[in-house]
Amino acid sequence: MATCAYCGVTILFGGVRATDDPSVRFCSAYCYDELTLEFIAQEIPTEIVQAEAEWVLQKACPSCGRVDGDLDVYSINTVTSMLMVTWRKTRQQISCQRCGQRAKKWAIFRCLCLGWWSLPLGPIFTVGQIRENIAGMQGSDAGTSTPSRALQDQVRLELAAEMRLMHLAASEVGHFREAEDAGAAKMDGSVDSA
Repeated sequence: MATCAYCGVTILFGGVRATDDPSVRFCSAYCYDELTLEFIAQEIPTEIVQAEAEWVLQKACPSCGRVDGDLDVYSINTVTSMLMVTWRKTRQQISCQRCGQRAKKWAIFRCLCLGWWSLPLGPIFTVGQIRENIAGMQGSDAGTSTPSRALQDQVRLELAAEMRLMHLAASEVGHFREAEDAGAAKMDGSVDSA
């Protein structure tokens, strides 16, 4: 059986094949996009990432609007369970320390309320996600004058996403111009024949 080249999940049916190497498979288009995004991110020079991360430190918190230079990346871990199904989710949030702590507390509350309701994995995952949130609350590097490694990694991925969007937009403009030129040539041909 095939496994996803990004997340390692076993692929039973279908999946997405890589365009350059059909033997490489992904469980979804999301995993394919994430892996290509990571390849693009590796090509961005460290100096550009460092400068962008330092600029991000000076911005206002996206959640509360405060400007105090303590922005950082916080991993918010949640788990939701129902009968025989359990979903775990980790999302990255750039915010000030106060908003990051508040989001982690809310995630702990959500895990306590919604995480236990599936056996056998619900209680196990709930304890794990709560532990991750508590560890993240205690080990934050926010408030320093230099960007954390997590903030630099997040900025690198956001720059890569912007580069990919600009590339897609440029290719769309190129296709539009080709179609426009073809239409203009067709119009010129019909005018000449008349």
